[in-house]
Amino acid sequence: MRFGQIDHAATRERRERGIFQDRRSVVLRRMDGSYRIVLFGIDKKNLRERVFERDKGCVDRAKSECDGWLELSHDPPMSKSGGSDSEETCFCRCVFHHRLLDGHGQPLHF
Repeated sequence: MRFGQIDHAATRERRERGIFQDRRSVVLRRMDGSYRIVLFGIDKKNLRERVFERDKGCVDRAKSECDGWLELSHDPPMSKSGGSDSEETCFCRCVFHHRLLDGHGQPLHF
């Protein structure tokens, strides 16, 4: 994979513990030894629900007025090597603040 190699033992352990329910979800080991989690399907949905419950709205609402619906935002983005589908790197942001963070005001993939 692009940002690391699949760690079969760590992925299997998460499946056995019931953390991963979608068979496509994997744990990657980066070259520096850190983990990158990539979630799919029900696992991604569950992460999104946990993050939305934790943040209770856009995390950047104190900076400026929010605009648009809420989205799951990664910081650093998943397109960068530091990105991961973990609660520590995911936040709830409105469309306006998500675009500012990921695309410096450009629409990007939205």
